[in-house]
Amino acid sequence: MSLPINEGISKYISKGRISFSMPGHKGNGVIDGKNLFKFDVTELDDTDNLLSPQSYIKESQNKLCNVYGTVSSHYLLGGSTSGIYSMISLVACEGDKIIVDRFCHKSVINAIILRGAVPVYIMPEYNYQFGFTGGILSAEVESAAESNPDAKAVIITSPTYYGTASDIVSIAKTVHKAGMLLLVDEAHGAHFHIADDFPDSAVKCGADMCVQSVHKTMGAFSGGALLHINTDKFASWQIEEVLSMYHTSSPSYAALCVLEAAVLNFAELKKRYIPILREIDKCRALVNAEAKAYWVGEELLGGCAIHSMDKTRIVINFSKLPITGYAVADILRKKYKIEVEMADERNIVCIATAYNSTSDIKALAKAVLAITKKMPIKTNKTDDFKLCSPRIVTNPRKACLSPCETVDMADAVGRIARTIVCKYPPGVPLLVPGEEICTDHIRLITDTLDMGGTITGIEDNYSINVLK
Repeated sequence: MSLPINEGISKYISKGRISFSMPGHKGNGVIDGKNLFKFDVTELDDTDNLLSPQSYIKESQNKLCNVYGTVSSHYLLGGSTSGIYSMISLVACEGDKIIVDRFCHKSVINAIILRGAVPVYIMPEYNYQFGFTGGILSAEVESAAESNPDAKAVIITSPTYYGTASDIVSIAKTVHKAGMLLLVDEAHGAHFHIADDFPDSAVKCGADMCVQSVHKTMGAFSGGALLHINTDKFASWQIEEVLSMYHTSSPSYAALCVLEAAVLNFAELKKRYIPILREIDKCRALVNAEAKAYWVGEELLGGCAIHSMDKTRIVINFSKLPITGYAVADILRKKYKIEVEMADERNIVCIATAYNSTSDIKALAKAVLAITKKMPIKTNKTDDFKLCSPRIVTNPRKACLSPCETVDMADAVGRIARTIVCKYPPGVPLLVPGEEICTDHIRLITDTLDMGGTITGIEDNYSINVLK
């Protein structure tokens, strides 16, 4: 009997591409050279239970608390998505308001739908020069909290897919002054505690809860993540109850072993990051000396509510050149065997981790210079994706439970969205169920598809689901 998945992945691996995409281990992580199949046991008398830990899993999670300085920390095998579901389930019931960063991951919206909560959106700042969002202003949070004093919590995304982080300390003070809880989707910042060169973790900055995807930037298998609780408002049984709702009842102990090693062996990763960060600085200077492609850096700090930036989130901008980020990513993949994490009209986004080598960083820089060397400067670039101000007609849960029909996108303007429509990656909703569709939404969707991007939540024939 054939194994299509095994065969397909083996074929991909044989291409030997340099990876700047997830997962963070880049295929190079091992645990003492041991066969992980031996570790893939189930819940037995001698193996503890992830969903109700009593022995060594509990001991390991207590070590996490010491590392991160939290009230409790929990291993997740369903990715940050399961952690986001759990956070929102802890703070919001049906009809409860929650203040939401509109540049959130779609899992936040799905959690709101599941709980029947009512979102109150706040908008991130937008960098029009480079075509991506920055951070969330504390003043924006304060205004939303004053207008909605009955909201239970605030949830923001920091860092963003582009490596920009908000001023969590200031936001936390604002949220707590309003008597609310601060939840942070820190999926892309699991490595922040490792070195001083990185932004401070949301846990350290005063967040009450946050999730981190260890698989994105460290050495866990895909789906390996953490939930940190930094408030005493919830009993341990309440936390375990919501975690059990969103976890599989048959967790992979092999994946759990890898996740534990990835997190608790961070001291070794700290040493490995030193040459990586040094090489990133060198290669950034090299690329930017050409004054064509632009490797984004800390000069963006202070603008667009960007409080700090992750150096290992390599964002290279091509606004001055007659080529899109999508096209650059395609060339890098086919000609230079380099896989990027994401591309948009203006940028490529690469994730460098401690499992990359300095030669990987050099190869990326040399390839970008080679691609752009003979290109003429062109400055009349159009604006890339930016969020349209949402017009909420009905709450997401009610929209999902309402009758719907499928219409051509050309006929969808003025209709109410039934499904989440995302540019993927990063999985940020262009449209949320219950929002009115406008011409800008249709333009963003069609432009992204025409340039080679991916949109989820629409049908193959350029049609979209709307309320009847």
